[in-house]
Amino acid sequence: MQEEPSRPMIIVVRGKPSSRPGRSKVATQLANYLRYPLFDQDDLAPALQDSLPSSSLQPPQSASQNNLSDSSFKILQQIASAQLRTSKLGVIINSPLTNHFHLDQLKQLANSQGAELMLIQCQPPDEIDDYDVGQRGRKITVDTNEFHMEEFVSEHLLRVRPLPRSVALQPNIGKLNIPKGNLVKTPSLRTAKRVTERIPLRHLHALTYKPKNNEGGALHCKCCQNEISGPFYQCLDCDEYIFDKACAESPDLDQVRQNCPDYLKAREPKEYRFSEICKCNICEEKKLSFLDCHDCLFQTNMKSKFLPIVVNHESHAHPLNLIIMPPSLNYEFGCCGCGEFGKSISYRCYDCNFNLHVGCVSLPRTASSKHDKHTLRLTYDALDHNYWDKSYCVVCKKERNPEQWFYFCPICDTVTHIGCARATD
Repeated sequence: MQEEPSRPMIIVVRGKPSSRPGRSKVATQLANYLRYPLFDQDDLAPALQDSLPSSSLQPPQSASQNNLSDSSFKILQQIASAQLRTSKLGVIINSPLTNHFHLDQLKQLANSQGAELMLIQCQPPDEIDDYDVGQRGRKITVDTNEFHMEEFVSEHLLRVRPLPRSVALQPNIGKLNIPKGNLVKTPSLRTAKRVTERIPLRHLHALTYKPKNNEGGALHCKCCQNEISGPFYQCLDCDEYIFDKACAESPDLDQVRQNCPDYLKAREPKEYRFSEICKCNICEEKKLSFLDCHDCLFQTNMKSKFLPIVVNHESHAHPLNLIIMPPSLNYEFGCCGCGEFGKSISYRCYDCNFNLHVGCVSLPRTASSKHDKHTLRLTYDALDHNYWDKSYCVVCKKERNPEQWFYFCPICDTVTHIGCARATD
């Protein structure tokens, strides 16, 4: 049974007014990690108070504070609602949430937006409260003095961010007409409950190209351990993943075609059968299976050298990053080469939401066909001239999608599906 698409999240960090420093720390760390916008009622209330006109008929202090709290929370709720309607991602709200009515309003907002509600309580574990988040919500108590963000996310927030820079809302893949639903999917919370105990959650490593080191100080390649003296790739979110250009782009695609095992080329790999494994620090410490961690799989491939970490492909202007995910996380994408779905492993341009199967990345540039004595050339763009004469594959006689890759014979002016041609490289 296919999992339902993951829903946006409303994460509320609450606690007594005296807990504000701890609350702010937790909310800020989560916002930075998840790349969700943070709305802070503690900042909004003073600004709202300063904007109100003074009056000689001041209400009692308690009534004034309640009115200010209600007004600031109403504005905060409206901003959060607009954000959820626009982005469909998630928001983080930092609020004392001293009024139970405010929680009821957040539950209504979650229901109206189809969102998950999580209430993070910054208070001592033995402190009792009567906040009810309902059947669709979750309530978690944390000690702000012992809060470790990655451990918290791994244990409670198994919503892997396939797009660490920013989650793509709509496909932006040029001419390819992929259905709207053909996007990267993250696991639903129903999936999370089954695997949260055994999968450490860390960000994916979106690598960006840098022609030289302008930061000062020596950098060392994670793969070969040598000091980097020329161009390199570096993770946008951490300093752990830095690769010399040659290491990141090795092996080349000719070697991939010859040596890459079939289970890595599969569109929907069921399992990874690496003969040698490499565990990340978290899985090594917690004695977890490397098959359940994308960092472990990434490092294992890096050690095995079956697939390059980065591919510069003729079909796209930007470098493509390798993503290799545990099958249990249900990572899905639409391939911009063949137009078919893929799971678990892909090459991706984070900026353009451009994805390719490993098998499509490694397609040979030339091929042959029993229906044509000439060499066929892999073509990425639609043929604008005389399209209707070339709308059918010369081998299988079936109609082809002009937005998908194909092999073309410029002499005979014929086209062949990539699956109907035989490799010659």
